[in-house]
Amino acid sequence: WGGGTGKPNNPITMNYKEDLQHLSIDPTTAGDSTLIAAPGDGHYLAIDFLQVFVPAAVGVTFKHGSTAFNGKYAFTAGQNITIENSFESERGVLTCGNNEAFKLNLDASAQCSGFIRYRIVGN
Repeated sequence: WGGGTGKPNNPITMNYKEDLQHLSIDPTTAGDSTLIAAPGDGHYLAIDFLQVFVPAAVGVTFKHGSTAFNGKYAFTAGQNITIENSFESERGVLTCGNNEAFKLNLDASAQCSGFIRYRIVGN
C-alpha cells in the first residue's frame, strides 16, 4: 500500500522511474536479429522479462551489441525459455551497455516467437 491513497502500489512502476515497454518478437532467419534498437548515447537497455518459444531445433544466443550474454542455448523442437527480473534489479535481468542494441542470434532459420518487457535507462 502506498502514499496514503488506500490503493496498493503497482509493483512494476513502484521501483523504477522509467516506463516499462514491451514488444512481441518473431525472428525467422539464421544470424543476428535486432530485437531492440540501440537507445542512443547515454542510455542503456534493461531487460526485465523475456520469453522465447522455438518450434524447431535451433541454437539461440542473446547479445548486447556484438557481445554474447551467454553461450548458445541448444533448444529442441517445442522448447521455450523465460527470463524474469524476479529480484526487481534496477539494471534488469539482462543489461546492455551504453547505446547497445539487444539482439537474438539463431544458428539456423526457424520461426521463433516471444515477448520482451524492457526499460530505456539513462546513465
